[in-house]
Amino acid sequence: MRFRKVVVCFGLLTVLLQHGRVLALGVRDNMAYVNEVMPRLSLIDTLAYPRCDPEASEYPPSDAGEKLSGDAILRAWVSLYKGDCAKVLESPLGSSFRGQRLRAMALAGLGRTREASLIYRELGAETHLRLLASKAKAEGHRDYTHWLALAFLASPDRLVANELAEAYRESGQQELALSVWRTLGNAVSVDRSDHWWAIGEIEQSQGNLQMAVSAYQKGAVLASGPDSYLYWIRSGDIHQQIGDLSEAEAAYLRALQARPDVDGPYVRLGTAALAKRDYSSAMEWFQKAMEVAPQSSSALLGMGRVHFDQSDYLAAVDYFERADELDSTDVWPDYYLALCYYDLEGRAEASFYIQSIFEHFSDKPWPWAIRVAVWAEKKGETDWAKLAYQKALEWNPLDESLRAKVEMLRQ
Repeated sequence: MRFRKVVVCFGLLTVLLQHGRVLALGVRDNMAYVNEVMPRLSLIDTLAYPRCDPEASEYPPSDAGEKLSGDAILRAWVSLYKGDCAKVLESPLGSSFRGQRLRAMALAGLGRTREASLIYRELGAETHLRLLASKAKAEGHRDYTHWLALAFLASPDRLVANELAEAYRESGQQELALSVWRTLGNAVSVDRSDHWWAIGEIEQSQGNLQMAVSAYQKGAVLASGPDSYLYWIRSGDIHQQIGDLSEAEAAYLRALQARPDVDGPYVRLGTAALAKRDYSSAMEWFQKAMEVAPQSSSALLGMGRVHFDQSDYLAAVDYFERADELDSTDVWPDYYLALCYYDLEGRAEASFYIQSIFEHFSDKPWPWAIRVAVWAEKKGETDWAKLAYQKALEWNPLDESLRAKVEMLRQ
């Protein structure tokens, strides 16, 4: 029996070494759902087999049928590499974790996602799926969402839903993002906070802001304690968006009660005070945020805003530059630095930060370019305005008003 296993393992390695190109083509053509992610990830599992004993590690000694499925699993891996998912399902894979996981992979490859997710759920494999998604994302594969979606279907919860919906939104698949929240809302009962988070997301995406606030507040009550923090934050953000600053502050104070150890509530209370031009209160809240989180780029940005709004551009520059150093992914410090340097007659520095917005934040929504263009027009900087509108048009080519604006500035 052991000799037979050695022969099978050696045969598998021979196939991988001699026919790697053919197998890779099979993966590309017949397993597009993993976009070449699974070959690399499953290769680790496959080559690990010769270094362990499936009989000892996975199969109960009293179950002879399970022992016989070890070789079938090895052959099924080869079928998976060749993209023959149907043949994988015909294999006697047994009920071991690896066998069932292999069955789930084949089902997913055939587009039978729901069946695959049920197997993953039974295996409790959502952590494994999230790991696959993380690895695929780190390697730059666009369809890492495949694994994330399976993890979500296997175990629906708010954290995975947030990540999956955000991935869909970033790729422009708004309807899919919305379907994530519909699925979560249907999957969990109304006495769980996750249900109301999903309802809030749906209502907010459809512009029903008051209904969204109501949903988030219901979720906050159910979550209670520290877990209610995000619900109150989301509720306050919507109130601030519609200009109801008193209600926004009330929600942020509830968030502060839930999580006094994080900078978020302090920063938002400072932002609300800033909107009311209560600069002394805003500065106090931002300073408290920095006491809680000395490396808070949001608090530094807020302090910069306090000085910027009062035309103290030199002090503002210091805070904005520190915020930019802490979080280079945030476009706001670059935007305000451009405005500050321009008003300080530092035209070269202003130009540098405008270029930085376009070069380093090209994946941001095109309204950023509109924001820069409108400001440049007000300052009489036609060349900058033209550049900004052109960038906006590149990111949103179907907007005829942008096209008209670009043509007008070219004249």
